Amino acid sequence: MNADELKKLTTSSLEQLRAALDQGHSEGLTALLKTMGRFHRYSVNNICLIAAQRPMATRVAGFHAWRTLGRFVRKGEKGIAIMAPITARRQDTAGDDDSRTVVGFRAAYVFDIEQTDGATLPEPAQAIGDPGTQTACLTTAIGANGILVEHVDYPGGAPGTSSGGRT
Repeated sequence: MNADELKKLTTSSLEQLRAALDQGHSEGLTALLKTMGRFHRYSVNNICLIAAQRPMATRVAGFHAWRTLGRFVRKGEKGIAIMAPITARRQDTAGDDDSRTVVGFRAAYVFDIEQTDGATLPEPAQAIGDPGTQTACLTTAIGANGILVEHVDYPGGAPGTSSGGRT
């Protein structure tokens, strides 16, 4: 897939979303927002490309990135095409090695974790238990920096609380 085809796919996906929203259907937007939550480091265009090609993707990375994580893309798996920037040195600052600019885009391929085998990936840490007396200290410290702290009761309790509600 080349850059023009990827641009057409992105434009088409966004047009379908707009048409669905105009008709009062928000399922497409809900799906896009869920996808954006899973891929917060990707641009909106790349998120649309990932969702259009593999809607159930959860964790994506390039072929070599999976190898560094001890995982291997299965033979025959089809990559998910995304847009990757092409960078070049700026002409006006030839002596500065870090001075680069985006000059275009190319198709690059990533793979979902379901397309790989290998080492188990570590799970992100989760806060568990009751924060007890530390909540007041944290609230005071945060408030001292001018940040408003609000307590909200969540139906069924929030993750990390043992009381099932506000602490």
